[in-house]
Amino acid sequence: MDVAVVNGRIEGYEIKSDRDTLNRLSRQAGMFGLVADRMTLVVGRRHLEKATALVPEWWSILSPESKSDQPLSLHLVRRGRLNPARNKQALAEAMERDELVALLSRHAIDKGLRSAGYATLVQHAVAELSRAQIGEHLKAMLKLRARFASRYGSSAFGRNAIFCSPQTD
Repeated sequence: MDVAVVNGRIEGYEIKSDRDTLNRLSRQAGMFGLVADRMTLVVGRRHLEKATALVPEWWSILSPESKSDQPLSLHLVRRGRLNPARNKQALAEAMERDELVALLSRHAIDKGLRSAGYATLVQHAVAELSRAQIGEHLKAMLKLRARFASRYGSSAFGRNAIFCSPQTD
């Protein structure tokens, strides 16, 4: 995902310029579809027709337009909708070990699992919790990562985070 916006939803943006290739787009669409609530493809005119066929119907598609006397604008090619098939396993696997322990603890289902391995924690979360419960916790953890990154550096705590307008205390 080139850009991810995490607020009430996980919204992803994939950008394919006319200079890019579409070699990875099908695989990316499959991966992003496991966790994103919404996805938007921003694609140049050269790849528009082929790219439209490569991404699921629930994706929005934007294409840049330029007129000689006006700034570049984005044209809505297709309005997307919410992802109908986020995957509990993938949502759980997007978390780090300590985040999974916190999730299980929050729901009081962590007994005997605090020292368990990562795969066991994922398996237990998937078996015991709903997709919505796992997804809500993942969003909270992604926001927390961004907050820590703004204070201590982008890779100070686990995975890198890219963010805009971080919350301040």
